[in-house]
This record gives sequence, structure tokens and C-alpha cells, in this order.
Amino acid sequence: MNDLKKQEMLKQHPYKIWEAGDGRVKTYIYDESKSNKRRIVAKKTKNELEEYLISEYEKYNQNNTEVGHLFKEWIAYALSEKDIEKNSADRYYNDYDKFIVNTEFASMDIRNVTSHDVISFLKDTINRDDKITRKAFSNLKTVLNGLFSYAKSERNLECISMTYTLKDFKVSDKKFKKNIVKDAQQVFNEDEAIKIANFIIANYKTIRELGVLFSLLTGLRVGELCTLKYSDCEQDILYIQRTEVKYKNADGKTVYDVREFPKTECSMNGIELSNSAIDVFGLIKRINMSNGIKSDYVFFDEEYGRLKSYFFNKELKKICNNLNIPFRSMHKLRKTYASYLLANGVDEKIAQAQLRHKDSTTTHKYYEFSIRNKSYIKGVINKNDLLSKVNIL
Repeated sequence: MNDLKKQEMLKQHPYKIWEAGDGRVKTYIYDESKSNKRRIVAKKTKNELEEYLISEYEKYNQNNTEVGHLFKEWIAYALSEKDIEKNSADRYYNDYDKFIVNTEFASMDIRNVTSHDVISFLKDTINRDDKITRKAFSNLKTVLNGLFSYAKSERNLECISMTYTLKDFKVSDKKFKKNIVKDAQQVFNEDEAIKIANFIIANYKTIRELGVLFSLLTGLRVGELCTLKYSDCEQDILYIQRTEVKYKNADGKTVYDVREFPKTECSMNGIELSNSAIDVFGLIKRINMSNGIKSDYVFFDEEYGRLKSYFFNKELKKICNNLNIPFRSMHKLRKTYASYLLANGVDEKIAQAQLRHKDSTTTHKYYEFSIRNKSYIKGVINKNDLLSKVNIL
């Protein structure tokens, strides 16, 4: 916790730190009384200097109650308390940079912010030239809720209740940007899915291709696929125990980590493996054994260690290129699996359980798309043509 707070505070420091000729470590700090608004500080070691800077920024933080400043403070606190994951913090920072950072709202004292100020800020955001999507707007409200809750509960600041403020604030769907995505961009159709499966079976060289096939046969999220362990499988039942998370570290480098619990509680429920999925899983295990791989991770490579999610997206892209079909991401395999089940009359509760959704509404709303090929659709339309039994000509 202390390390995280230290890192976040030192990010506020705008001046470089250097070692002087006398061996001491120096930097500048802001000083209103100086003509150039800064003064030099020197300590024996870098650690001593950083501790001094932290103490100065702690004093500054206690007196700074601007919305923008408290946002950063809230993120540091939420990370240290493990209230949010690092990838969530990255997403909140993106929302902050996109919608808040350069606005008057960011520089307001949170104690003086009124409900009217919040609503005005949100209306201005909605009416920007580059329209906001409904989802992005919902994310922005989540940020505001977290920020103001932190100010009240942890900083003991007198400020408005964001829950109460937003309770009756309704916005018409017409105000939001619509991202129209065709079914063909959301899923692979039946012909494409079968081509992918047959191509992998005929041409696989590594477990990466077989991982793509296993995802198509199970509907696993790619973050679940790449963190699977052999111990997760009990005969024909697969239990999802963990997932991969992606975030930026302090150096801005992307980190792929394993979170030892799945995306949702529903994800922990076991899913039934089809006979084909069981065969593919067994084949992967035999290949790993023949290659001397001893890791409990199913998708493990001696050179790269645990295979990260991007390996599978790259493999799927190569397969699509070979088949001359449009590339869609690994997540589209999950949607293809769901759509295939529902299109072939699988009970919606079974489909919901296989996808590990909390309710079937999610399954239908976000995962059910048309996967039939053109000839099938044409045949169904012609068969049910209102005038199919009338000779027009």
C-alpha cells in the first residue's frame, strides 16, 4: 500500500532528480516565494530525497480539494486497498483524460460542486461535437460516483451525493453516438467457423492453433483460455478459476498478469465439454507431454512461458489470412459459439450456463447473432415467401 502511494505521489513531481558533484541528490520543488517559483532541495541519498518529497506532497494533498487532484488521489487509494484492478485504473484514467482533465469542472473545489454543476458538466459532455456513446457515458458516471464517494468517506469532505444527483438524470438515446456493427463483424458464420476448425485440424503445428479451436468449441474468453490449468478439468467438466488481466506499469509497459479468480462469480460454474472439446484438450495434453512441458498451465511454451492472450489473436489472424476470410478477434469466437448454440435450438438456460452469464438477457442481447450462410437464409426466406405458392408470371 505504501509503495503504491509513494509511486503515485512521486508522479506529481515535475522536476528531474539528479546526483550533484558533491555526491548529494538534488531536485527542485515549487516555491511561491521565489521569483522563478522554485527552490532547490538536496539530500544525502535518493531515498531520503524521495521521502522528503512525499512528505511535502502529503501536506499539499491534504490542502488540495480540486476535483482533478482528488481523482488521482482516489485511484491511488483504490489500488492500494485493492478495490479496483490496475486495468480498471487505466480505464478510469482514460475516461478522465478524455472527458474531465481540461474542463472547468476538473479545477473546481469538490466541496463547492453543486448538483447543478454536475448536470451541466454532463450535458456539456453529451453535447460535444465528438459524441459520447451510451457505454462511455455510463463509465463516466462510475468515475464520478467513485470519486465523490472517496471524498466523503476517506477525506471526510463535505460534498454532494453523486448517487442522489444522478438518480433522476435521464438522457435520450438520440443524444448518444451509435456504433453500428453488422452481424458479420460480430461472429464467424457457419461456413467460416467450419473452415477454421477443419483448417486447424488439418494443419496445426503448435498448441496455439489448437487453443483457437478449443475456444471455438467451448466459448471460453481468451483471458480464461490462456490461464487454464489441467487441474481445472474434471472428466467432461471444465471449471474456470482465473483470468488474464492487462494493464500499464509505471514505465508505460503493458503487463499481462494472472488474476486468481474469474471475471464473474458465474464464471466459476463448471461447463460441459463436448466430445470434440474433450478430444482437443486431450491432444493438447499429449503434445505438451511429448515436448517435455511440465507446467500445470495448459498453454505453456518453453521460450515464452505461459502463452498470453495476444498469441491466440495473432494465430487466429494467420488462420483467417490463410482461408481468405475477414479477421475477427478471439472474443468473436465466443459469440460464434453462443450464436451457434441458440441457432440450433439449444435451451437458452443451457446456453446461458455454458457462457456463464448471470441471466439469459445478456446471452440474447450481446451474444446472439445470425450465423447462417447466405444460401440457408435465402432458402428459408423463399420457403416462407407469402407468394411462394402463387404463379406471378
